[in-house]
Amino acid sequence: MADLVAGDNTLLRVHCRDRKRQPVPLSGAAVDLVWRVGGGARQTSTMTITDLDEGVVDYRFQPEELPAGSFTGEVKIIDTNSHKVRCSKRIFLRVREAMS
Repeated sequence: MADLVAGDNTLLRVHCRDRKRQPVPLSGAAVDLVWRVGGGARQTSTMTITDLDEGVVDYRFQPEELPAGSFTGEVKIIDTNSHKVRCSKRIFLRVREAMS
């Protein structure tokens, strides 16, 4: 499990894959990160598509978005036909306290 640091402007990059581990094409799609930390409220944030053909998306957290705790999330894709598609794996990370 990787670490994020509470209060940082961390960049989260996700390579969206289907069940066969093939890239999910993102041309014309809208992509959201659906996530929560600990027992907090569910958040939905728009992701930036950085590679259409390889299914790569980014989200840069604002400092106030990342308290310490267990991060759980998934990438939700709305394709050009308005169908919901999700990346095949959930995201599990730990957000640790900053040392200073």
